[in-house]
Amino acid sequence: MGKKIIGIVLILLGLIYLNDNLGLLSRYGITLDMSNIWPLFILIPGIMMEVSYFKQRKNPEILVPGGILTSMGIIFYFDIFTNWIYSEYTWPLYILSVAIGLFQLYIISRDLVLIGLVMVITAAVILSYVSILYNQFSIVWLNPNLIISIMIILLGLALVIRSRRK
Repeated sequence: MGKKIIGIVLILLGLIYLNDNLGLLSRYGITLDMSNIWPLFILIPGIMMEVSYFKQRKNPEILVPGGILTSMGIIFYFDIFTNWIYSEYTWPLYILSVAIGLFQLYIISRDLVLIGLVMVITAAVILSYVSILYNQFSIVWLNPNLIISIMIILLGLALVIRSRRK
């Protein structure tokens, strides 16, 4: 089955490159080239990982890379369709995609260390957006030592919560 999927992917990739070189679909107003399609190579494996877990209910760890790749593929498509004009605001979402993958595993396993990691990553993303907002209004950026302190506190809280559970 794996060779069949790889074969189909190679055929589709060849057709896309052929279209790039000959402009077959552009005659009909359809723009289909690698500059618009490359996120599929991130999105499709992510979706396949997600589906494989929910189909078999085995190996929940596959949700982490599945969540990361799926969310990154969606964000890349948003950036492509908006001509990357919002990329200065969307870059923290790529970091958040790691938290999304870990959160999916947390929902299944209920391991509090995972939620601690999700909290730390989410805090970093929130602080990144605060930084973006501060830079937009020409206010001095947050002290990096403050950010490190908050991240250490959140990690400590996650460990304390986990130790209380046992």
